[in-house]
Amino acid sequence: MSRKVTKRELKSFLKQGKRRKAIAKHYKVSVRTIANYIEKYGLVGTARQGRPPKPKKPHKIQVKRKGRTWIPVETYIAQLNEEYQFVNIQYPPYLYVNQ
Repeated sequence: MSRKVTKRELKSFLKQGKRRKAIAKHYKVSVRTIANYIEKYGLVGTARQGRPPKPKKPHKIQVKRKGRTWIPVETYIAQLNEEYQFVNIQYPPYLYVNQ
């Protein structure tokens, strides 16, 4: 059997940071009923909000440029190997590479 939801008890639960689902389980009523009581008693500001929104993804991924100089292939691959940890490194037949 469900108990009567009083404003004082509901306010104390909300100040403790309880979720609406937990309060509804305590009173043995639905979550929507608790939401209606929160609106009825004017406790919307004290009610815990949902999770914060996810940050927006960037529209375009920016590629980091190393520079516009010619460097030896071995140096370039060594820099990439430090960043990505390659398993088998195969050097191309070129002496220099433009980044």
